[in-house]
Amino acid sequence: MLKDSINTMIALFLAFTIKGITYGIGNFDFGNSPLFSLKFFYDWIILIVYYLISLFIIGKIRNKPTLREKSLLTGEECAQYLNISIDEFKNILQKESEKKVRLSTYSDYAFIRYIEIRNGEKMFNKKELDEWIKYNMYKK
Repeated sequence: MLKDSINTMIALFLAFTIKGITYGIGNFDFGNSPLFSLKFFYDWIILIVYYLISLFIIGKIRNKPTLREKSLLTGEECAQYLNISIDEFKNILQKESEKKVRLSTYSDYAFIRYIEIRNGEKMFNKKELDEWIKYNMYKK
């Protein structure tokens, strides 16, 4: 609720500022406009358009998905999610791949699953990572 109020205040400030710049800072005056004049109506339409544009832009900027909301993670994001360094995470992946080569069968969540995309970059499904965490917590 507070976040919406802050977004609204910022959007109104931006709308008034942009409208003031549009008309020239010295000519931005609602006080001298009659209530139902064409200029007054036009001023309000312009202000509302700028307000809606400002709200849209603020929403796009502020609503980027957080690490907890994303479903696919990069290696760096996985390390951050697990609260370890990227080197530790890469070390885990390396050890797991060495173990996997020696096994003919293994449990679904015994190893961190990933897909390789562009130039060998690995992407990890967060739900699969959570299952790997659960498996390794109860395995020992």
